[in-house]
Amino acid sequence: LLVSVYGKKSIARATTQQLAAYTDGEPIHFQDGTLIGIKGTKGIFVVEHGYRRPIVNKKAFDSYGWKMQNVVWTTETAVLAHPLGEMLALKK
Repeated sequence: LLVSVYGKKSIARATTQQLAAYTDGEPIHFQDGTLIGIKGTKGIFVVEHGYRRPIVNKKAFDSYGWKMQNVVWTTETAVLAHPLGEMLALKK
């Protein structure tokens, strides 16, 4: 998620005390158009308007010209932070 959203920006080290000075905010979401999946599962989603849209099958995936190497495999928590949207079928 960090690389997907923030690119290759460097990560600064901070102490527990420094971090405690910050308040929790809203979860960070993947950008629209990002292909995401939960590590260790087969399901793939595309993020659209903040929603995770399940891709119905490989044929539908291929119809959009997507590549498996572009799927970001991440945690269940990161995927479920996006509400479930409508299933994505073949591109017309």
